[in-house]
Amino acid sequence: MTLTSTLLEPTLGLLQNAALLVLGVLGYCWARGPLSRQSRWVRESIEGVVCAALALLCVVAPLWLSEGVRIDSRNAIIAVSVIFSGPLAGFIAAAVTALFRLWLGGIGALGGALIALGTYLTALAYRYWLRRSGSAPSYRQLAVLGLLVYAFMVVGLVIHPVDVALEILQTVALPALAIIPGSVFLLGSLVLRFDRDRALEHAIAASEARLRSIIDNLPHPLTIKDRDNRFLVVNKAFERATGLSAPEVIGQSMDVVTEMVTGGGALSEVAREVWRTGETHTTEPLWFRFRGRRYSVIVTSFPIRNAEGNVDAIGAINIDVSELAEAREQLERRRALLERQQRALTEMVRANAFMERSVTFSDAVRAITEMAGEVMEVEYTHVFEIDNRAGVARCLDEWVRSAARHDRAPDADLRQYEKLLADVDREQVIAITDLMADPRVAARREVMNASGVQSGIIAGIYLGADMLGYVAFVDVTKRRWTAEEMAFARSIADLIALMMVTSRHREALASLDLVEDGIYVEREDGRVIYANHAALIFAGQPAAATATYDRATSFPRAPAPLEADRDQHEITWVRDGMSRDLQLHRTRLPGGGIVSVIEDVTEKKAEIRDRERLQRHLQQASKMEAIGQLASGIAHDFNNLLGAIIGFAGFLVQDLPAGSEQHQFAERILRACHRGKDLVAQILAFTRTRTLEKRVVDLRSVLKESRELLAGSLPSTRRLVFEPVEQPLVVEGNEAELGQLIVNLCLNAHDAMGADPGEITVSLARIRPGHADFRRTLLVGELAADRTYARLDVTDVGAGIPSENLPRIFEPFFTTKERGRGTGLGLAVAHGIITSSGGACAVTSRTGHGTRFSVYLPLSKKPVAAADIAAPRDLRGRERILVVDDEVDITDMLSIGLERMGYEVAALNDPTETLELVAEDPSLWHAAIIDHLMPGMQGATLAAKLKSLHPELVIILCTGLDDGAVRRQAGAAIDAFFVKPVEPEQLAAAIREMSSGSRGGPAE
Repeated sequence: MTLTSTLLEPTLGLLQNAALLVLGVLGYCWARGPLSRQSRWVRESIEGVVCAALALLCVVAPLWLSEGVRIDSRNAIIAVSVIFSGPLAGFIAAAVTALFRLWLGGIGALGGALIALGTYLTALAYRYWLRRSGSAPSYRQLAVLGLLVYAFMVVGLVIHPVDVALEILQTVALPALAIIPGSVFLLGSLVLRFDRDRALEHAIAASEARLRSIIDNLPHPLTIKDRDNRFLVVNKAFERATGLSAPEVIGQSMDVVTEMVTGGGALSEVAREVWRTGETHTTEPLWFRFRGRRYSVIVTSFPIRNAEGNVDAIGAINIDVSELAEAREQLERRRALLERQQRALTEMVRANAFMERSVTFSDAVRAITEMAGEVMEVEYTHVFEIDNRAGVARCLDEWVRSAARHDRAPDADLRQYEKLLADVDREQVIAITDLMADPRVAARREVMNASGVQSGIIAGIYLGADMLGYVAFVDVTKRRWTAEEMAFARSIADLIALMMVTSRHREALASLDLVEDGIYVEREDGRVIYANHAALIFAGQPAAATATYDRATSFPRAPAPLEADRDQHEITWVRDGMSRDLQLHRTRLPGGGIVSVIEDVTEKKAEIRDRERLQRHLQQASKMEAIGQLASGIAHDFNNLLGAIIGFAGFLVQDLPAGSEQHQFAERILRACHRGKDLVAQILAFTRTRTLEKRVVDLRSVLKESRELLAGSLPSTRRLVFEPVEQPLVVEGNEAELGQLIVNLCLNAHDAMGADPGEITVSLARIRPGHADFRRTLLVGELAADRTYARLDVTDVGAGIPSENLPRIFEPFFTTKERGRGTGLGLAVAHGIITSSGGACAVTSRTGHGTRFSVYLPLSKKPVAAADIAAPRDLRGRERILVVDDEVDITDMLSIGLERMGYEVAALNDPTETLELVAEDPSLWHAAIIDHLMPGMQGATLAAKLKSLHPELVIILCTGLDDGAVRRQAGAAIDAFFVKPVEPEQLAAAIREMSSGSRGGPAE
């Protein structure tokens, strides 16, 4: 037998015999699928029985190689069962096979049974080795297993008798080499293939399950669409988002969804872009409106490729970012709001916080409320200032946004808002969403109802820890205020507080600009950081609204550095050719630096000099006043004496025979009394206790009359030169007094020249404001800088006045003349006339070079009145007259004189007695002549009481001192006024004038 026939015939027989075995193995492979879900012991037991059945099938249908020698694949079945089904299954298969072979009997029964069990053990050991090595069954390992089983079978022949073993070896060895390993490999490969396919199916199913789980558990909608834009896959999130189930969508076009989505066309555009480029595409957030709700979605579309790498579907994940988009939009709005607030605050600070001088605080507040109201987009913006003393909050401004107008809200009573203001003071800023429901503002509910406000923010305005007021942003809607809006409100309140402080500081600095003293502040390095207007003027800079100071700016400075905390220096400051006397007060500031106060004492020193001069004048005036009071007292008493003497002497002249010695004596008494009367008049003129009627006169006419009077009084050795002016020089005064002034000055000049011949010059001039004469040193009076004066100059060429006597020349009774040449009253009378006329006098004199008296009289703008000429009257009468005077001689003299003219006279020396007499029968009396100074009652008082008793009574008041006060005191109670001494004829003339009906006021 050839080798080919030896191998081919068994192989073909085995293959023919294995057809049924293969079918059984295929059934075993199929059964392993359902059995995989059973427990291990159940599965291995069942699979062991199946493998045992297959092994028995191999035993029943063996391949007969020769008589008594056969071969089968039972050992292959046992090995495959151990490897794929487990030790239990393999043991069942091996045990059943071994027992069945022993039951069959024969020469090889025992050997066959032992080989079956040995095969089991060999396969079990190999399985253990695979597990230890971490290897899984493979085709190569099945081949190795087949060879191991074959080798064990060959080795197992030794258990047979030698002759049997040799026969079996000779008959079976070569066919078994092909059959046994091949059967193990073939059967194992079938099982391995089926296991791998089943495992692949399980893996695919698990993978699909996992993928489906992943897809369905994605939080975002996922869709997979084909090239026709039909849905292939949708997840649960898609179903929840759209309300459509997967069966409703799968196979449908995307139009099913996009028809319900506003703006869904963008999704189709994205899909086309992915099909075109084959690349993943992610969109920016897209806004859609689906079933009435607004969504913002980020769509990521990606290609899905098949095994060939071609895109046959696209997937899309839709991430709902509505909340994020809304948050971003809100963030953008808040960012825009913050930028708007920042720009507004910057503009407010630049334009209003450090306000220009031309911008008032009210204007700045209005600008801020308007800008802040626009930024906050509220209807009303209020700024209130708290007045704790009045207990109210006053509205500084109210901006009404819809009307675009500024207004003033009503004042708020602080007591009604204690809780609200306490909360504001504690938190600095509060927001109220519903004002109408907030009890803290209940007191203002009617006002809020009228304006329709609903919500607001209130921020306190603070200076340190003190709340100066508050800012209120109020809207007509219920708003939930953001932190940015509250912060902005707080910033506005801080800005207004800064403006308040700035305004107060500016007012303080502005008040320093009103100070006449210069003030400047310098740092320790000498740099000036502030100077008021006065200091800038000292430094030669204009007092502008703003100024910059550098080291080149020359401020008055002390000659030495400041050593102590303060010092004082007097310096002379020369600028632009002008010299000023300055006092510099320096004080060191607590934080460093120095504040310097510049006081211009130029005028003060001049005032001190003027004060010293005025002090001398005052002393002189006081002395003159004391002398005048003494003189006026003497003149008053002397007037009473002279009046009696003149009256009685006149009676003697009337009664004594003309030409008799007694008549001559009486005339001499009268002449002496008249000289005494003139002397008293001069004394009263000096003391200004005699008021003469003043009227508007031209000094030129007074000068002309005085020249005529002086022409007959001066000797021929005196040359009198008058230099009048062409224009009128109109003054208000008494013409007789002014003439007496000129005469007295000329006579004084004549006396000063003695017996030597000489010239007296009298001139007139007009002195206007600004003339050099306004700076002359005056001995009498003062010149008003804004008035025009007439200057009367009387100049002589006499010996002059020594400087030590010059201050005393106007003193009464002071004279340097020889005894008998003067009374010392001439210049004193001139002094009285000058002062009563409101004028002044300057004297220029040098010893040996003459003297010039310059008298200044203020000019009047009134026209000169024409002089009245009185016609002579008949002085006789028969009326009853009362004469009241405490001096008996006066009453007797006047009574006698009036009775001689036909009047019926009652003389009384007691005012009270006079009142009693008149009260008995007031109509009995026609006139009353009353002295003013009487003990018990003044004449003016008596006159008023007599008028009340008899209004038609003619009252003549007489006084020895006429300073104007007596007339004012008597007023309308008197009809005529006389200065003593007065003669009966004067009184009779007054009575006649009053009786003629011309009683228009007190007659002189």
